[in-house]
Amino acid sequence: MKEFIQFHKVNSLGYIWLIFCGFYLTKITALSPIYLSFLLITISAPLYLSAKKTIKIDRSFFSLSCMSLLFSFVILNSKTPLLINLFISLISPFLVAVFYKNKKAKSNILFFIFFSYALLFNIDGIWRVMNPDLTNLEKLESLEIGFQIYKGNSIMYSDSNYVGLQAVLFISVYAYLFKEKTFNVNRKIIYYTILILLLSSIILSFSRSATIGMCTFLFFHLLEKTNKLFFLVASILASTITIVFFSNHFSNDISYNSKFHILSITYDYLHHADIYRMLFGVGFGNAANVIGIGTHNLFITFLIESGLIGLMLFFLILIYFLKKLKYDFFIVVFPFILSSMSLGTTALPYFFTFICLCILKKHKKFSILP
Repeated sequence: MKEFIQFHKVNSLGYIWLIFCGFYLTKITALSPIYLSFLLITISAPLYLSAKKTIKIDRSFFSLSCMSLLFSFVILNSKTPLLINLFISLISPFLVAVFYKNKKAKSNILFFIFFSYALLFNIDGIWRVMNPDLTNLEKLESLEIGFQIYKGNSIMYSDSNYVGLQAVLFISVYAYLFKEKTFNVNRKIIYYTILILLLSSIILSFSRSATIGMCTFLFFHLLEKTNKLFFLVASILASTITIVFFSNHFSNDISYNSKFHILSITYDYLHHADIYRMLFGVGFGNAANVIGIGTHNLFITFLIESGLIGLMLFFLILIYFLKKLKYDFFIVVFPFILSSMSLGTTALPYFFTFICLCILKKHKKFSILP
């Protein structure tokens, strides 16, 4: 006989973490809201846990996280801020388990959280458009990538690609969490307003990889809802035509070609790297110092900075997500991973937080109130 599980309302600490786990303002202050909220949560969590009898955490993910945490501190050359963010990232799933497992959240509060992020992303985009970085304007225009002037003055990160990357994850998670909900007219207006704001924030990021990620999300999202065979064939044809049409343009695009240049440099680096660096990497935040250019790719970042062992651990975590989410992995996780092939970071507290929340939702261990 299946055990009856009583769902309780989410504690306010859980909402605080959800709203601030991706709230970075690195160009305004070194102490972004995420760090203050994490400090508050870690101080308050023991008091919260003391009132609970047991907290069950998935053993597979617990093992992976422990290995990753132990491994992260082996890398003595890592930059402290990135190690702190990696630590927060790997602690995030436990916070989700503590505050959201067998809990029910209020839809109004979740709407507010996603609206806050959508607003932050759009404010960042509007600020960049109104305050372009004109330092290399003539050179960028001569290379036909003048739009780059709108990517540098982000208030959240050093590059608006990071904003686009985060927005891709949030639109995927947002649509996934609410896909089974039915709304009245007012709620529909709120739902689609937030959806439109998230879409506009991706456009305002001027990130082509984020746009590709958004299209990938829409593809798998619609594939799930429509005649799959017809939609799949039509999408493949449309994608083929699009690739052929734009192939000539991208072949002369310095930004696009630089990604292949980075792959070539990475290959040369690995060819000459000693066994220690191959296995353990050069430390988080040091890739650019080693290969002379930013990696602009999440997997290359993990490979160079944490070595084959770090990259393998990250792949194991992705495989765990695939096992838990099944097809929904391609709706929620894959668009983000695809976008991160152009620019990625190991500081991903919001990624682990929201993906683990989706896993709880998938396995009916988390619900959303009307």
